[in-house]
Amino acid sequence: MEKSFWRALFHGWKASVSTSGSIVLLFVGLWFWNLPTPRWITISVSIACFVFSSREVWMRERTARLQAESRIDEQDQEIRRLTEAPKRSAAEQHHYDTAKKCIDRFGEKAILSLRHLRTCETFTVVSPGMSNSSASTFLPSGVTLAEMDWALGACAGYGVVTCAGRFGSTDRTYEIPESMKKALDELLYGPVTAPPA
Repeated sequence: MEKSFWRALFHGWKASVSTSGSIVLLFVGLWFWNLPTPRWITISVSIACFVFSSREVWMRERTARLQAESRIDEQDQEIRRLTEAPKRSAAEQHHYDTAKKCIDRFGEKAILSLRHLRTCETFTVVSPGMSNSSASTFLPSGVTLAEMDWALGACAGYGVVTCAGRFGSTDRTYEIPESMKKALDELLYGPVTAPPA
């Protein structure tokens, strides 16, 4: 520790000149103590040189420490990234990407319709497209039966929902497949975050 401190005091021309100057001026001030030149000037300059050289060493060490801490932080983040479990499996990521494309393409009506379907689990449209068409449940606010039927039909085209009809009937029953539920929950309601402490 002590050897490296003295080595650091004489490392680099600024620190070397300041350290040497402080030592020489201190001896000059003490050696010529009784001369008419004010001793305090020589000793003050000696102290100033020592402070400057100490500051130079401190700055060099501080810069090295900050760089080392930065590298350690980067390595810690890389280790965390490599060791933490992936957020989604490959299949889950595929379902998420499919659902996101569908929602991005069909917009707010699709979001309202999918949220309603997620809540009700199944949604049946009786005689779709007809003037007397009806639904198996109430409709969410902001969307008509025709818009909901269109949005869910469009989502069925992407595979985000399933559409089934009975043979010989015009009824359409929409349902969210089990594989899409997790992706839709995240897209429709946002990721779950821990409450603030």
